[in-house]
Amino acid sequence: MSEIPFPSTPVSWITAHLAGGGEGGRSTVNHWIMRIYFRPLREYFDCTRERWLSGGTEIVHGFFADRLDRPEFFAGWQSSGKSLRKWLKNGFSFYLKEESRRRQRDSRVPRADRLPPRTPEPSPEDVFDRVYAREVVRLALERTRIECEREGLDLHWRVFIEHCYRGIPYAECAPTLGLTEEQAAVKARPALRRFRSTVRELIARDRFAPGRIDDEIRALLEVTN
Repeated sequence: MSEIPFPSTPVSWITAHLAGGGEGGRSTVNHWIMRIYFRPLREYFDCTRERWLSGGTEIVHGFFADRLDRPEFFAGWQSSGKSLRKWLKNGFSFYLKEESRRRQRDSRVPRADRLPPRTPEPSPEDVFDRVYAREVVRLALERTRIECEREGLDLHWRVFIEHCYRGIPYAECAPTLGLTEEQAAVKARPALRRFRSTVRELIARDRFAPGRIDDEIRALLEVTN
């Protein structure tokens, strides 16, 4: 799996790639969007009335192919003031309606054959946010592992994963790693700092002002519980 850069100024990274990166810059932005938003959109689709279209994976890929290369797509986002996540979610909802109308015209499928929303809740929006939160954590963990391995902090990474991610008490995981509880606690901190920093950068890239990032992280954690 290729490494995705996580700069200290996420929104300006997107803007710089779109404005001055040419086709390669746009491709980099598109690749990052597809990587982090494919699963949230795929599971969102499965909770909508339009799931009668079937082929959710192809639907999401079709949305990316149709929207991401439109010259006005990112310009619209930048002028909207919306978060990138909301912009993509709204765009995907419109795309599903367009695809539904197109298929009904082509195959004459009656609107009555559309499926009702799945019950019980959660709503498609809640599912989207929950899966997005999982993707943020997954990519942040990947980046943290890469950084720790690059800096020779493999043991720090292992302690972090065992205690901070898997929830195993230091009293249990430290001896298996040849450490005391106190040593394990110290070694976990560098990896934890890197993980938290990367999560903040990913959230900020979604176009949240610095003062709102912590609120957004809390909101995402709520939908994962």
